Amino acid sequence: MTLRFFSFTVVFLPNSLILILLLLISSYGAAGSFGALPLLQALFAVLFTLGLLAALLLHECAHLLVSRSYGHEGNLLFFMAFGAMGVITKKFEKPKEEFLIAVAGPLTSFIIGIILYLSAFPFLREGIESKPPIFQMLIWLPQIIGIISFIIGVFNLIPAFPMDGGRILHSILWKFLGKRPATYKSLLIGNIFALGLAFWGGYRIFSGDWGGLWPALIGFWLFTNQRQIKRMLDENNDDLPI
Repeated sequence: MTLRFFSFTVVFLPNSLILILLLLISSYGAAGSFGALPLLQALFAVLFTLGLLAALLLHECAHLLVSRSYGHEGNLLFFMAFGAMGVITKKFEKPKEEFLIAVAGPLTSFIIGIILYLSAFPFLREGIESKPPIFQMLIWLPQIIGIISFIIGVFNLIPAFPMDGGRILHSILWKFLGKRPATYKSLLIGNIFALGLAFWGGYRIFSGDWGGLWPALIGFWLFTNQRQIKRMLDENNDDLPI
């Protein structure tokens, strides 16, 4: 499915349905803690899912907007099973360019998170425990989305490709080591983090905590992406794949 968001083209890949279903199911269950009727739980789940998708969208749009100032097209982004990703086809020419484009996303997520989190405090001071469930849900909704948006910002700082943290690390090393040595160093550090995340998730699963499934899958996904970049780097001596 393809949508237009201002000057951006937003493509939902088939596997993005996994992300949407996980958000709907998890938020529907969480809404049960308010003692709401199933219909209100479903409303909460839909609003939560739309809100979080919007937060992810703005995160990626921030990358693309900054990229335009450096001559990139910055028009296309994808939603997929693990989140969203903006498409930048032209390679980075300077470390500063890569750094500013990469840091724009997490910074946007932090700003969204702080604004939404603080938006509920005027209502919380009055006490909402005695209010109807729908009122409680509408008050807590932006705060929950804000917290998760902040977590998304932190998560994206993992120093492994294709995460923003991997780009930020690469840009810093590029400044001091040159682009090719920086890429190898970044991949090495990223693999350490990716494997650590995968093993940590696997340990949680074998301990009976299925909450470790996502860290294990994400760690494996990061490691696979980095191996592909490493292979492209080894096979091409004249150009860099990133």
